[in-house]
Amino acid sequence: VVCGDVLEHLRDPKRVLVEARRLLAPGGSIVVSVPNVAHGDVRLELLAGRFDYRELGLLDATHVKMFTRSSLETMLDEAGLVGVDWRRTHCPLGASEMAPPVNAAPPGVREVLEADPDALTYQFVVKAVPDDGSRELGELSKKLAAEQLRADRAELENDALRARTDRVTREAEAARTQLVKVSFGLSLGEAVKSWRGLAPIKRWVQGRRGTG
Repeated sequence: VVCGDVLEHLRDPKRVLVEARRLLAPGGSIVVSVPNVAHGDVRLELLAGRFDYRELGLLDATHVKMFTRSSLETMLDEAGLVGVDWRRTHCPLGASEMAPPVNAAPPGVREVLEADPDALTYQFVVKAVPDDGSRELGELSKKLAAEQLRADRAELENDALRARTDRVTREAEAARTQLVKVSFGLSLGEAVKSWRGLAPIKRWVQGRRGTG
């Protein structure tokens, strides 16, 4: 059963999931996708005192329910389901339809948000299976979710490291270019000074040539 961008429009999405679970054949699963209301752009809007609904996107005016990773996991659990594959779509800060002024955020806020995978998650996509009541399945699901979250954080750290490396490389290139310019300017200045210092000798040589 596929619930693609459906649950957030329902008054009682848990009841729909319960009914969907009863329709599954053995080995079947439910795939749900929901927008993430904890995206960094929503948080930045709240910091600015805004929570304005729109025609589309994270704050679609037709949304009845809103979800975070935690609340979605809780709803699946209450519906007798276990998320066995958590995925997400990405959207950088300031790149959503909300387009908040990221640079206007208080000091340190942007760094905190960029270090949180859920703050860059636009949408959760989860494959869930019926909970068979076994302790092993629940523990495996939680372990899998934790490992995927850890992988997301590692990916963000790698991206940040690459960005810092690129920035340092650009700064080093700029410094090298400036050094070359300064060295060239010094060399040119020394050459001019040398030429001026030889002027009396040059005049004497030219005078000798003229008298010869």
